[in-house]
Amino acid sequence: GGRGSLSWPHAAGMPDGAHPPQAVVSAGVARFAGLRYDKAETVTLMFFKTGLSLAMQSLTVVTGSASQLAVTVLAAGALSASPFVTQPAVTVQDAGGNTVSQPPAVAVSVTARP
Repeated sequence: GGRGSLSWPHAAGMPDGAHPPQAVVSAGVARFAGLRYDKAETVTLMFFKTGLSLAMQSLTVVTGSASQLAVTVLAAGALSASPFVTQPAVTVQDAGGNTVSQPPAVAVSVTARP
């Protein structure tokens, strides 16, 4: 897969992530709100301010709850009353497209096309 991306709530009239995330500073503590990362992997958060030393934190992002299905193997070789030569497969994913490690059961149905 590709790289994930960091995003944050948008300012009025701007798409999410269109402006640098800004912290609210109070009593010497800078607090961020709404930061999110869309891929299950280990990342490093880097906090910076010109003239100050860099601060870093390692963070493991885990998958969210199941929210979508993706067909990952297409069925093929269908002969009436016989098992398909290639059996289909679907992957259960979270909203970020990450495979959910403990997915719920998935069912299948068929609709004939004229």
